[in-house]
Amino acid sequence: MPERESAQIEVAGRMYTIVDDKWSPLYMKNLGHILNDEIKSVEDQTGTVDSYKLMMLAALRIIDRYLQLQETKSGSSHALEEDIKHLNNLIEEVI
Repeated sequence: MPERESAQIEVAGRMYTIVDDKWSPLYMKNLGHILNDEIKSVEDQTGTVDSYKLMMLAALRIIDRYLQLQETKSGSSHALEEDIKHLNNLIEEVI
């Protein structure tokens, strides 16, 4: 079993210890920085000061971006499949 790594991260002014057997401490700290940046952005845009609400809104925005990227990737994959079918048809016509 891989060794479990830990890192101290600060999120919305509170310290958390994150322990994981896949993520490096640097990666965990980077995750914390990304979350803090998103929380700060939500705070600036909404004026909300409730840390729980800020974390929830930030998490929802991050998940939304993730889903949009997956959709884009899926759409690109579909377009590629269509291009391949078209090329196959062209090849069959030539043969």
